[in-house]
Amino acid sequence: MWAPIPPRYNDDEFSTEIVISDIPDDYWVAVPSRSFLSVDLSVNIIEDDRDRIRVVHETQPVGNVTIQNNIVVNNAIDVNYVEKQTKQQVKPVVVKETDDPKKAGKGGAQAVAVFTGEVKEEKNVKPPKVKKIDEVK
Repeated sequence: MWAPIPPRYNDDEFSTEIVISDIPDDYWVAVPSRSFLSVDLSVNIIEDDRDRIRVVHETQPVGNVTIQNNIVVNNAIDVNYVEKQTKQQVKPVVVKETDDPKKAGKGGAQAVAVFTGEVKEEKNVKPPKVKKIDEVK
């Protein structure tokens, strides 16, 4: 399972404190363990709300997420468990930094680019069309 980690705000600072109970059920994306290494996880997502929520409530974290030197370290995914369930070897990739946000997430089978550039606020920027919440779901 995966869910976006909402930031926490304290005075004028924010952090990514991990509190699973704070993440609403409908934020979670679940796929069967056997499909975890699929090239296209979108075809394996559990779409049925009742099934997904059941999985969310029955799943227990197997590790933890920590922050070391301002880097989020995800130890919640046990590589041995994933390899056993998928019957595939987990292959590490090289993480390359980029200051071009359009290159983030790209790289191929051997590497992936991570955006490390500066995010600048642009005044008066809006999406082309604001969508109603029902359109997004």
